[in-house]
Amino acid sequence: MAVPEPKSRITTRVSAPVQSMLEEAAAFLGVPVNSFVVSAAVEKAGDVLAKERSIKLTARDAQFLSELMEQPPQPSAYALEAAAALSSRVSLGE
Repeated sequence: MAVPEPKSRITTRVSAPVQSMLEEAAAFLGVPVNSFVVSAAVEKAGDVLAKERSIKLTARDAQFLSELMEQPPQPSAYALEAAAALSSRVSLGE
């Protein structure tokens, strides 16, 4: 049997016009105001997170990245030393 997740409460105060608007919109959808507000907040949070977690590249940046992936530069001496030092300290399960 699945254990229900504990629920948290979010409390906020809004002006009378905002309250009326939320009540009217919720009524149009036939849902309680609380459900309407939570649904709208979750949708907005998803939009914000999707936008902030994405990487935006210009066409020039995308072309540069594509070229690097197709023909990566040779590692520098510093990078080779760092890789050797790391491999001597880390077991890759071999």
